[in-house]
Amino acid sequence: MIKRLTKLAEYLTKQGIATTESQILSILRSISDWDLDLTSSDDMAMIFALHLAKNQAQQNLLSNVIQEYFENNEKLANLEKKIAKIKEQKEAMKSPGQYRAELEKNSKKAELQKKLDDKAKEEDLPKDENELKKMKIDLEKEGRQHLSNGDLAQFENVNSKLQSISEMENLMSEIKKEREFINNEMENRKIQAKELDEELEETLKEIEHIDSVDRSQDFVNKNNRAVQSLGQGSHKLSISHENLPEISKFIRENKQSFKTKFLRIVSTGERRKLMIQNTIKSACKTGGKPLHLEYEKKKRSKANLLLLLDMSDSCSASSSILLTLAHSFKEVFAGGTQAYAFVNRLYDISDLMEETRIETAIDNVFKRIPTARAYTDYQRPLRMLWEDYQSKINKDTIVIVVGDARNNRLDPGEEFYRAISRRAKKMVFLNTDPKSTWDTGDSIIGVYSQYSKAFEITTLGQLEYALVNI
Repeated sequence: MIKRLTKLAEYLTKQGIATTESQILSILRSISDWDLDLTSSDDMAMIFALHLAKNQAQQNLLSNVIQEYFENNEKLANLEKKIAKIKEQKEAMKSPGQYRAELEKNSKKAELQKKLDDKAKEEDLPKDENELKKMKIDLEKEGRQHLSNGDLAQFENVNSKLQSISEMENLMSEIKKEREFINNEMENRKIQAKELDEELEETLKEIEHIDSVDRSQDFVNKNNRAVQSLGQGSHKLSISHENLPEISKFIRENKQSFKTKFLRIVSTGERRKLMIQNTIKSACKTGGKPLHLEYEKKKRSKANLLLLLDMSDSCSASSSILLTLAHSFKEVFAGGTQAYAFVNRLYDISDLMEETRIETAIDNVFKRIPTARAYTDYQRPLRMLWEDYQSKINKDTIVIVVGDARNNRLDPGEEFYRAISRRAKKMVFLNTDPKSTWDTGDSIIGVYSQYSKAFEITTLGQLEYALVNI
């Protein structure tokens, strides 16, 4: 009840219709006494007009603004449901690797391949399609020669061989069909995932449009972006070493806005309760002037941040930016900030975060981490983090992994990633690779995205979006 009324009052204030604490308390009592419906725009227009409007014009204005508020809330609620449904569909989709494995398991390809291998071995025939075609042509020529010479025994032998080749060709054709079916299904899954992403993006834009019209984004749209761009197109600025100076400037100029986002992330999620009896007692002592609403004390979050940064060449720019953010917002995390870097082994760089100048801190990180001739290996650092620093991960820890999830076809360390994600409060993977390349080649993001959210961060705007949606 208090939450609904407060949100409506704040909205009215932002539209230029100010409300005082005493007016809010009077409206609250009237709603309770008259058993009014907080979800009814007519009831709310009536009670607010009774307490605030001084003439018919003000009453009409209040009615219009409150009607707009309820209409926008209904639109936003429907859009949030739509977003939840889209996200549910995305989560229900198996990773590309899992889906392909399932298709392979359910297909007849393996069975057909075994028959082909057995036939080739039994008849001493090549499994290469081109070689088989060449042999078929030669045998047909040989068969005609035997038939011409009247050598029926040899002709029968050749004909038997040709029948075996025909059987192998049929098997190859069936295997090809199975392979094409699997590839088509994988392509359809890719299209479906893309369509869901596009639908989600359009829905978020629609929400943002509603917020920009009614100016209520501070309390109705958790996806709103408060950070201001350096200039037009800066959200599209690619994250690279060349753009680091401009991005660092952006972070400095928007430090407070980013800090607000982090504070929302580490929030305990508990809202303070309005203590009505205490409020009334306080008002009685002073005759209601001034009136102060009494709330329960809010619990302080104990959240702590743990960064795990891939410092290989392809990821170092993004890791540098996350280090810059973490350095700037250390005070946000009451439980502290830890930072670890790796290429093929784990290094604790938390002490370097104490350096006053972030530029010096980042330089020292690159000096500490040997990258020359080092091939990225995720399994070893994850194992080291779990085995050596497990005690530093708890229900208050937010783990952010930054990297390209490319592992040179090595063991991904799935069991350690899963264990860390289950022990932490939240875990996310910020992927420096374009989403179109995920789960291709040696990418293992599909393994990790089973246990945590994964975001593409190839541009500044994508990084901002990821931070908002952690």
